[in-house]
Amino acid sequence: MSKSKAKFIRSLQLRKYRQKYHKIVVEGIKILNELLDEYPECITTICVQNDWYTQYADSDSTSHEIIRVSEREMQQLTSFKTAPPVLAVVEPFFSHAQLEDVTSGLCLYLDAIRDPGNLGTIFRIADWFGIRSIFLSPDTVEPFNPKVIQSSMASIFRVKWAYAELKDLVSDTELTVLAATMDGKPMSDFGEMKNGLLVLGNESRGVSDEALNIATDCVSISGHMKLGAESLNVAVAAGILCAHFQLMSGES
Repeated sequence: MSKSKAKFIRSLQLRKYRQKYHKIVVEGIKILNELLDEYPECITTICVQNDWYTQYADSDSTSHEIIRVSEREMQQLTSFKTAPPVLAVVEPFFSHAQLEDVTSGLCLYLDAIRDPGNLGTIFRIADWFGIRSIFLSPDTVEPFNPKVIQSSMASIFRVKWAYAELKDLVSDTELTVLAATMDGKPMSDFGEMKNGLLVLGNESRGVSDEALNIATDCVSISGHMKLGAESLNVAVAAGILCAHFQLMSGES
């Protein structure tokens, strides 16, 4: 691999260069295989460690180059502590969430989620439960951060998303906006939620005052702190709440 190519790939670990070159890095076998199966046209370069090269050398595509690299070279390219077998440079793509989505199904609003692992996991949870749209506050971490992509296991490419201010989404006074808080009503008090927004707050501060003022109600996870735990990880809370509302909708 040339020094210039390696420098370019490493630069994509930073948001300003992802935006400048309109490229992102995807790491790991599972995610790359999903992209090869579903979206091969968006892959521009695949870097493969020597021991794995033959599995990708005959990839049936003319849209990307395949570069054989050593473990040492891969370690210089990756954002992970342990070098993955494969890494790809990809043209980023996603489906843009629309304002009307909040009136046609349950959507998530993520209020200042800062941890990339949490954001990626929430995307994966939404994908699992069939929640098709996620809205992000402007100060939420970027979905194309490599750690978000990895923890989402490619779900950021399947779930629609967009940055938006909560106040701009809530134009319909009849819209249900539930803020997840520690002192909200038990989730067992809430039945089916056919449309609207479930607001999940920052890891340390929770839902912002601005979002709380907009919310029509607050919901908490039933039974919290029974054994003394101070709080739940926001991604864990998202999974529990999404499972509850799916159960209430009668979906399996």
